[in-house]
This record gives sequence, structure tokens and C-alpha cells, in this order.
Amino acid sequence: MPPLRPLLLLLSLLVLLSLLPPSLSVDQSKFRTCAQTGFCHRHRLSPGVGYTVDPHTVQLSSPALSTWTTRLHPPPGKRALHPPLLLSLRALSSGGFSVRVTEDDPASPRWESADVLVDGARKPCPADALSSSSTPAAFSLTSSCGASPSLLSLSTSASEPFEIRLSHPSTPGTPYLVVNAESLLHFEHTRSRDSVPAATVAPDGSASEDRHGGREIVGYWEDGLAIYADGTREVKHGDREQRVVDDEDKTGMWEESFGDHRDSKPNGPRSVGVDVAFPSPTAKLTGIPEHASAMSLHATRPAPGAAPERTRYAEPYRLYNLDVFEYDLDVPMALYGAIPLLVAHDPADGSVRGAFFNNPSEMFVDVFEGSGGGKGSHWMAESGVIDLFLLPGGSPEDFYRQYISLTGAPALPPLFSLGYHQCRWNYKDEADVAMVHGKFEEHDYP
Repeated sequence: MPPLRPLLLLLSLLVLLSLLPPSLSVDQSKFRTCAQTGFCHRHRLSPGVGYTVDPHTVQLSSPALSTWTTRLHPPPGKRALHPPLLLSLRALSSGGFSVRVTEDDPASPRWESADVLVDGARKPCPADALSSSSTPAAFSLTSSCGASPSLLSLSTSASEPFEIRLSHPSTPGTPYLVVNAESLLHFEHTRSRDSVPAATVAPDGSASEDRHGGREIVGYWEDGLAIYADGTREVKHGDREQRVVDDEDKTGMWEESFGDHRDSKPNGPRSVGVDVAFPSPTAKLTGIPEHASAMSLHATRPAPGAAPERTRYAEPYRLYNLDVFEYDLDVPMALYGAIPLLVAHDPADGSVRGAFFNNPSEMFVDVFEGSGGGKGSHWMAESGVIDLFLLPGGSPEDFYRQYISLTGAPALPPLFSLGYHQCRWNYKDEADVAMVHGKFEEHDYP
């Protein structure tokens, strides 16, 4: 039997150690989550608007036959809060496709970065490498500018949410990339707080037809007032009128805070979001760096409309440049870089496809199993526009050739910069610095 005194000392030491704060893990309270970020919370809550193409507005806007535009309309019951949008499609000389969604008539210009794309990134595919066709159900554009031809089709049904499908011309019914497959396109338009439409009731107390102002109801409070998909709620005002007010504590529509930081939005929320799917059942997703997680991206939520289930991550991947000391492993929190490039590799045929979202604002990306199979992703950005580049790729070389046509290739470093890079957290004093430098000279380190 061991002596009692040493055993008591050991137990006391273990108790003291258990009371010490962890020193080798990040302080999570310094970094906000999706639930603490207004736009991400709203996008995850919203089931999508259900925009459809107005087939009467599809038109050629380029003599080279490479660029087509059309208007997107929300369903009639949602038009009070969701104005029409403008969709632009362009076949690029690289073999990729540009998909832009902007406000049709914005109250003020929306921010877009001029520092990401290289000159010529939007160069159109020549007319002699293009062909187009249309039916009552779809508009199609075939491009031969890439290493292999690609077929882009836009569904134009006025009764179903639009989709943009990318496939090989020989198999048009088997797309390998689909935009808005889950109808998650969400575009918060520019507006002032006073312009939010009021929902009213009739003088006799019965609800008028526009009581909810075209908003989609996702639930009700205990007092019977509605909860809307855009994060607002219905609040009773007097005996004869009801109006919609912002639930700022929960959604951050017009103002939000995190710690000591306060963000006021005089022009209202301006976030955008869209989903991109890769329907192949054998597709593997990588990319959207930088995160301390597996190269093959894990699911962050169940498929839209599916029964709730536990996924590897509960938080979406966050894209936001941060200097995180002692970061955690196997988590989707943001780190030192943010590159909105999603890559889909299909081991079945060795193909590599992907999408690049040209929007450097703060972003969250959900990854899930697609409702029709394969893999899905939901992109949610705080501001800007939807400026999406679809990269048909084929081989890895073809894919990355299309990608660097957008952002440029890494520059070769100068010869004098090649060699050992000294990286150290700190030095004791000047003598320590001099000693380290002297050792480099002594041992002839390049």
C-alpha cells in the first residue's frame, strides 16, 4: 500500500492542474460563429425565394454571341420584399462561364472589388466557337473554347425556380455542375429602413390580403404573430394596425454587435447567397482554404429539406482572413487565408470541376449531401454581388488553367529569395539575435 502523504500530494496537484485554463487552445469567444453573424443566420434560416426566369427578357447583349442577359422574378407573393434581379451569362475564352446576378435597379451602387481578377479574365469566347439554341423550357449555349466542349443550359420555366446546368454536349441530361439546384438564391436589396413595407389589417379587424407584405411565413410566436423567412417578425401595433419590425437581437438586419464592435447598416443588409451542386454520386469536394481540417470537405448541415441529422461540423466553413494563435484542429473556423474556390474531383472518371466566387467580403460556405445525390454547397457573402465563375475543367491541368486565367499564376520568386527562411516567435535580447545571425554565417546557410 503506497504511503498516504505522497498520494494526497499527487491528488492535490491533479486538482490544481484541472483548475488551470487551457493554454494550448484558441479562445473561441473572440471569433464569431454563423449564429452570431446576422447575414449567415438569415441565409441559413431562409428556405430560398424561388426566383424564376422571365423568358420574355432573355436577350443577346453581345455581338460575339457570348453574353446573354435576363431578368429573374420572385413568386408573386414575395415581390414586396424581393425586387427583380438581373442575370448575365457569358462564355469565356478560357472555356469557363461567368454567372453574374445583380440588382435590376439598385437604389445605390453595390460594392465590388477591382483587385481580384486579372486583365482579360472576362474575355469572351469567339463567336465561331459558340452555338446556341432555345426551347420553351430552356436556353442553351455550347462552347468549344476549353480543352473539351461544354454545354450551359438555363431553365426558363415561369413556374419553377431557375437552374443553370453545366454538362458535356453529348450528355445534356447528366449535368456535372448545377447552380441554384436547391433554390437557395438569396439577394438582399439596397433599401432604407423607412422603405420596409408595412403590413396592415382592415378596419374591421380582419386581415387584409397584404397583411404580411409578401413575406414568407416560417412560423408563429405564442401570441399568433408571424415569423418571416427573412428574419423579421410581425408585431402588433395598436388595435387596428400591425407592422413588421426588425428583430435586431436575432438577425442583425440594420445593426449588430459582437463584443465591443458595433456594425450599423444605414442602407440595410446587402448580403447575397446561392447554392452550387455537383450531382455525381462519387464527387469529392476540396478547396475554400484556409482551414485546419481535412482536405476532403466534411458536411456542415443536412441536405435542404432533409430530416435533421448530426453532421461532422455544425458550423459552415468561414472565409475571413484571421491571425489565430494556437488554432484548433478539425474545425471549419477561418484562418490566415480566404480563397473562395471550390474544387470537385470525381474519382470515377478523374475529372476536376469547380466554381470560383469572386466576392472577397466575409463569407460562410455550407457543405451538404445534395438532395438529388452528389455534393452541394451554399455560399453566403456579407455584401457585394453574385459574381460566379463556373470552371468545367476536365483534367486537373485544364481546371487550373481556367482558374489562373481569372486570378493569375503565382509569380516566380527572385533568385536571391530562394533559401532557408528563418521564422521564430521571439528572441531574448539583441545578443540572441546576433548569435543566430552569426550561426547562419558560420554554417553558410543560403
